[in-house]
Amino acid sequence: MRKGGVDVLLPDLVLPDIDGLKILGELASRGDTTPVVMVSGQGQTELAVKALRAGAVDCVHKATPQFLRMPDIAKRQYERRKSEPAVARVGADPNRRHKVALIETSFSVRRDIRDSFARGAPQIELRTLKSPAELDADAFAADAVVIGPEPGGAPSRSSGS
Repeated sequence: MRKGGVDVLLPDLVLPDIDGLKILGELASRGDTTPVVMVSGQGQTELAVKALRAGAVDCVHKATPQFLRMPDIAKRQYERRKSEPAVARVGADPNRRHKVALIETSFSVRRDIRDSFARGAPQIELRTLKSPAELDADAFAADAVVIGPEPGGAPSRSSGS
């Protein structure tokens, strides 16, 4: 993995010595963009969501028909990986920080997402905004914008950022 020779990683979410979420965290801390398709036999939706939020490109349950399509899923990710510019791959610049703006009115959702990014994607500098209007007024110059589940609804009663 450190030499950049892996095109697609297919770990199980639960392994004897390490769990798949820790693998995702390790890859993120190194700036490794290898696509990870997480596999699980546990059927735990919450863990699958955590895996996707931590950077997995897909999460497949072993007891579903989708698991039988793993060769196609892996091939699709391999083809996508081959078409990436080389600079986006392992070793390009592991110290580069990506600026991401999150638009979300709910304080608790902003906090949870911010904490998740801090744990699972340290290379991402996350700025939380309460409304789309703040994006224009902010000099953050985000590389990407994430729209939360409540981006423009009624502001939450909690305050803070």
